[in-house]
Amino acid sequence: MNNHADMSLPDYYQDLPPSLIQTSALIPLPPTALIHRSNALSASIANTIGQSLSGETPAMAGIVSAYSGHQFGTFNPALGDGRAMLLGRLNSGANLEVGLKGCGKTAFSYGHDGRLSLTDALKEYLISHALMAQDIPSIEPGAIYCSGARLPQQKMETAAFLIRLAPSFLRVGHLEYLSITGQHGAMQHLIIHCMQPHFDAAPNQATFQNNLAFFSEVVERWAKLAAKWQAQGFCHGTLNSDNFSVLGLSLDCGGSQFMSRYDPLLCPNAIDKRGRYAFNQQSRVILFNLTVLAQALTPLLPLCVSQPVLATFKQRFNRYYAQLMAQKLGLRYQDVNQQPWPLSTMQALCDLSADILQLMFDLRLDYHRCYQLLAQYMQSADLELINNKRRIQLADELINHCGDIEVSAADVIKFSEWLADYQQLLQQQSPSPCPAQPSTNPRFTLRTSDVNAVVKAAHQENFMPLTQLIIALRGNKLEGAARQS
Repeated sequence: MNNHADMSLPDYYQDLPPSLIQTSALIPLPPTALIHRSNALSASIANTIGQSLSGETPAMAGIVSAYSGHQFGTFNPALGDGRAMLLGRLNSGANLEVGLKGCGKTAFSYGHDGRLSLTDALKEYLISHALMAQDIPSIEPGAIYCSGARLPQQKMETAAFLIRLAPSFLRVGHLEYLSITGQHGAMQHLIIHCMQPHFDAAPNQATFQNNLAFFSEVVERWAKLAAKWQAQGFCHGTLNSDNFSVLGLSLDCGGSQFMSRYDPLLCPNAIDKRGRYAFNQQSRVILFNLTVLAQALTPLLPLCVSQPVLATFKQRFNRYYAQLMAQKLGLRYQDVNQQPWPLSTMQALCDLSADILQLMFDLRLDYHRCYQLLAQYMQSADLELINNKRRIQLADELINHCGDIEVSAADVIKFSEWLADYQQLLQQQSPSPCPAQPSTNPRFTLRTSDVNAVVKAAHQENFMPLTQLIIALRGNKLEGAARQS
């Protein structure tokens, strides 16, 4: 397969069994036009792909793969790339695979049309941009194309194509499939593939040590990602194990959402009636998926070895989450010498974070705006001059800016009391508290209303709001880089 001189099939695919991967041809949908391209994808590759999508050049070939997965907790052995394919790996130094979503029917479509609607493509493209702008590991959005064709299976929606880039699109579901079909050699092959370069570790001669290091790294990456999701108010919504990246990347986020008003029960998935994938359940479900991975690896790594590593997930997640929540308040998780605070200070930090979340919930406050204003109010003021009267004023101002309901005087007093505890911790860490970082409290947050406005405009062939919104999202990244320089 040689779709483009700057792309080639990754070497590790050559040794995978045909039951796992198959060659598949892209089914064009003319007319198709490029509506946005990120800097990660060269204009040359984007144009070549666009010509193939429109049928102007011979159809590109790609690789599709089988996988299994636990969907809403129930095991499904027969899944796979039903509308996505791997086009190749960039031959540049980026070390990224190029995937196409919306390619048409594949061997794993199982009766579906294999297509992607413009609405779903825009949602995933925007959410991926928002995640990357906040330094949350994610599949990288490459380009989005719009076709004039309509999709009968998807309520006559306009068809679209989405280009995605990632170091690897390997999912836990791939390893589940190889495990249940007894293809343990192929499973070992994929593990070695992950060790270098993705995990920055050369494979050890001892296979057992490779497998243990692999599993430990996956647990570590997901502990960090889970903490970032929670700290940034992000709910994935469909955390099936077949949507679970082995590299700890946010994958298949078209149905995901950043919360506006703080709501721990936020669940953007309309079919998730029981809230299995709700915001406050994400770390639990991630642990479930890691347990699924441990079970799949049993032929190569006994559970008696993987279980102790698995047991560290909660501690790792709690540590990273506490660090991020402290940063959101401009507080240091460690002292200036990188030593842990006394237990009393650590407990005060945890209580402060938990109490502000409870206040946000009770008073229906906007999650992101509240943290932005807290940093603005408290870190730009002379703390010694903020007395009880001023704290009450600040509490009233903040509630009015971030809330959408009438609150009582008692609520304002309660918030001002929290501000007093916050002020005390800031003063304890003076003269060098940690300034809240732009990636922790971004100036601009992607909201559902923003996404809906872009989708509405796009269906009227107006793509300017898409460009403007991506510029706004990228501004978070630029601001962060400016502050660090």
